[in-house]
Amino acid sequence: MQQRLALALILAVAFPLAGCSSPPASPPATPPAGPPAMTNATLPEDIDETMDVTAGVDPFNFAMQPICSQQVSTCFPHPFNASVNVSLTATLTWTLQASDFDLYLYQGNTAVAMSAGMPPSTQEAFTVPELAAGDYTLIVVAWSVPKDTYHLTATFALAPSVAGNATAPRA
Repeated sequence: MQQRLALALILAVAFPLAGCSSPPASPPATPPAGPPAMTNATLPEDIDETMDVTAGVDPFNFAMQPICSQQVSTCFPHPFNASVNVSLTATLTWTLQASDFDLYLYQGNTAVAMSAGMPPSTQEAFTVPELAAGDYTLIVVAWSVPKDTYHLTATFALAPSVAGNATAPRA
């Protein structure tokens, strides 16, 4: 009996020293069920832009167009890509109450959200709690602006559907 105990002790010491190990006593634990963890996901960069706008009225009748794809005197696109579902808070401010700016969010040619008030005002804003991953464009329209400066901010966070899985770094 003492010989067996001595042999077991020698093997217990010799195996690890030789780089050997015994197989695990039980299989590794199964991860908890639920949505898969996010990997390589990034939030879009927050938007913080200021732009001077010269006098103009919407000569292109933007409200009747599906989307302005390039910057013209009254239409200012701000594209972004979301690689994961995100929430978005967008705020547009300007100086003169007589100015009339509008703020739109498009995915392709489809309007997703908008804020289009009437003067006197100096702000348009909206929050979208859940945007699917994809390409989007925030569009500022100078509907009726004598001459003014606008400031657009857009902040992104993980949407509620993915917020519990991980935190995502900025792009």
